[in-house]
Amino acid sequence: MKKFSALLLLILFSRVTFAQQKPDSLPVIPWPDTIKQSQFNEGIIGDPLQLILGKDPGAEVFKAGSDPNASSSFMLRGAFGIYSETNPLYVIDGIAGGSLFMVPPEEIESVKILKNLSETSFYGSEGSGGVLLITTKSGSKHRRLSVSFNTALSLQKTPGLDGLFTAQEMRDKALSHPEIHFVDGGATTDWQDELFRTKVSQTYQLAVGGTLKNTTYRLSFSHSVQPGSVLGSDRNMTGGSVNLAQTALKNRLQVNGFVSWYQVKSNSIIYPTGRYGNNLLYQVFSQNPTDPVYNADGSFYEPRRVYLDYNPAALADMTTNEATAKQLSAVLNAAWEIWKGLGIKITGSYTDSKSTSLYILPAAVQYYDRTFKSEGSFPYTRTNLLAGITYNRCLKEKHFLDLFAGYIYRSSTQEREINSSYDTISLASSPETIRYKDYGLRATLNYHFSHKYHLGMVINQEHYQSDVTHAPTSPTLGWGEWVFYPGITASWEIHRERFMKNLRPVSRLILKAGYGIAGARPKAEYLSESNEGYNDKKLTTEKTAEITAGLDAGFFRNRLMLGFEYYHRNTNNALFRENIPVPPYLAQYSYRNGMKVVNSGIELSISARVLDGRNLAWNSILGLSSNKNKVVSIDGNASMHSGYIDAFQLFSGTPYVLITTSGHPVLAYSLPVFSGYYQGKPVYVKADGGYTNNVNLAKLAVSDQVFPDYMLSWTNSFTLFKTFDLSFMFRYVAGHRIFNATRMYLADPSNYLEINTLQEAEQNYNEGVLITPMSDMYLENASYLRLENLAAGYTLIPKNMKWKGRLRVYLAINNLFTITGYSGIDPSFNYNSPGVDSFNTFPKNHSYTLGINLEI
Repeated sequence: MKKFSALLLLILFSRVTFAQQKPDSLPVIPWPDTIKQSQFNEGIIGDPLQLILGKDPGAEVFKAGSDPNASSSFMLRGAFGIYSETNPLYVIDGIAGGSLFMVPPEEIESVKILKNLSETSFYGSEGSGGVLLITTKSGSKHRRLSVSFNTALSLQKTPGLDGLFTAQEMRDKALSHPEIHFVDGGATTDWQDELFRTKVSQTYQLAVGGTLKNTTYRLSFSHSVQPGSVLGSDRNMTGGSVNLAQTALKNRLQVNGFVSWYQVKSNSIIYPTGRYGNNLLYQVFSQNPTDPVYNADGSFYEPRRVYLDYNPAALADMTTNEATAKQLSAVLNAAWEIWKGLGIKITGSYTDSKSTSLYILPAAVQYYDRTFKSEGSFPYTRTNLLAGITYNRCLKEKHFLDLFAGYIYRSSTQEREINSSYDTISLASSPETIRYKDYGLRATLNYHFSHKYHLGMVINQEHYQSDVTHAPTSPTLGWGEWVFYPGITASWEIHRERFMKNLRPVSRLILKAGYGIAGARPKAEYLSESNEGYNDKKLTTEKTAEITAGLDAGFFRNRLMLGFEYYHRNTNNALFRENIPVPPYLAQYSYRNGMKVVNSGIELSISARVLDGRNLAWNSILGLSSNKNKVVSIDGNASMHSGYIDAFQLFSGTPYVLITTSGHPVLAYSLPVFSGYYQGKPVYVKADGGYTNNVNLAKLAVSDQVFPDYMLSWTNSFTLFKTFDLSFMFRYVAGHRIFNATRMYLADPSNYLEINTLQEAEQNYNEGVLITPMSDMYLENASYLRLENLAAGYTLIPKNMKWKGRLRVYLAINNLFTITGYSGIDPSFNYNSPGVDSFNTFPKNHSYTLGINLEI
């Protein structure tokens, strides 16, 4: 390995390679897509990923519900792993590994998405899940002083869950069923109205910037208040940033620095998957509407109808679940052109994040006589360094070289300590320390010939070192290895060829292709003596190879643009979980490499300048992405179950609804096949033919519709008289299904007129059904069409004034309506709990925002 490293270093510094973008480079045909501020979704956007929702095919943003404390999920070109670190890498103003959720959305200038592994290979293991290059706003280079002020006020409403009984409906139904012992609580309570609220969110941003001689500066301050639509949830964020850029030596030396500090204070509700006493959503939906909120003396009423029956209003009011997060980030970039295109580039960054949490469930809320308390501390630090030599030169007019060769170093420490207690009885604390120390060589080469032929190369050799200490008295467990990531892209601008001159309708035609490898390291939790895969040294980096091919075309002077990409990915050594006997082993499962996964798909974008007049302009963009993934094989033909369902365990030996197995996607449904009822009991199709009442003998049907098959977005923007603007964006997501366990629970006839249920429970009761079956009966089609964003604005640009400025007032509506056949709260794909709706989906808001943007 040392010989190979020396040889690679010699090649890098004697011949080629490769680079970040240079201001003076020729335009490279870009694989990545850059989404600018003018293209962002408008409204009060608490989560920066929501800015680019539906804006780039293949780079999909998902968020089920509208929890202000839950960040959106980003999935790039399907799922290719389960147990490795496949999260996207956020590079914020050059700071790799930062938290995007800690950046105010109104501070972001653009988002550049790297999708192809031929480019993300530059970032090694951290690039396997995609790379988002976030650029925040900087000072104006053309003015000595500029001031901007942005503010928005948003009204957000929650529709809740339809189909539950009202108090009067339950009383009326009880008269029709005298055989049921109905206990009337004497009140009329709409628990969703009690806990779900119409909220008002606010954001404020003030920034001052400009250029003084050779120094460009910007100072900003942001503050946002986001009360959640469910009582007990909110998120407040405050902070600011300083951005400075300096040029010297006749612009041959460029130095810029960025420092930011933000603090987030939040209160959250608990809604884990399943029926739990502290799951606030379960309590809201199941609480009997005839029960009061308060006793006569003003204290909270305590229901005792069923096990773990808590008053949701008391649960929200008396439970403490608060957190504070503080993040300091700093980066310093320096680029010095020493002589005729030869230069040095250095980038260093530092992130320091400190988070604390406090959770208290008082005895007055629950069945137990003890108060549960949990305190957590989660400090995190990270240092990045990239240093190398650059060469940027045009040779004999037709040849252009852009090279970089250098050294990468990153080091991070993440600590976790949680201390819990029941009153004065302390429970065992769970401290843990995870340290990463990685280094390696990175190089890039961009070569362009005659403005028509382009070649890009990436060479990245990294060494990983992970050290985990699960407790202060535990030994530090280490893992490390060298990994090599190559990448190559090529493109041909066909429209510049002579034979294309007679094809006048074709104004742009570019053919491109690429090949790259990226990796994903094992999660730190699997570096454990209880994991036999770690003890046997069977843990290694997952490596994914990708082939891409694409075509960009423009017609009629680029009034109509077409972009198409096809990709095929192979992951040959993904981590999987296998069952092992206990004893002799310490744990039931072992995690090791040995699963092969294939992903393939297409991405299509069509954009048109439909109208381009002086007084009326209309642009329309259509994006489509489709992905298929498949597990080709697993060592030993192992299968893995997930998606735990806590209900009806007395009646079922299969409390998991998801499976990972060969011949199907990474996640697929595995559910008993329901046939009907006999004497009130569910009847299932038997695995070996015939029928049975025993769910443990039922046939388990495997279906492949956990992930959406394709996603379609359509964005239109209009400008009238250069002052009025209107835009809207539809999104259609299709092909996925959701196991609606919430409906299964609330349709259970055994709870009819005892706790609240769906009206389906009455139908089941009248038909003599004794229990709802955990089966494919509750697997629902979750395809939906949603008007994600609608915005209208007016821009005033003063004339005949000494100062330059603009004022824009806008109205934005998010999630105006959703058309779907799904009966649950939200048909959106839930990345954190894929395929399962079990009281774990925060309500989805409709939001109406009035905003002002002022620039002076």
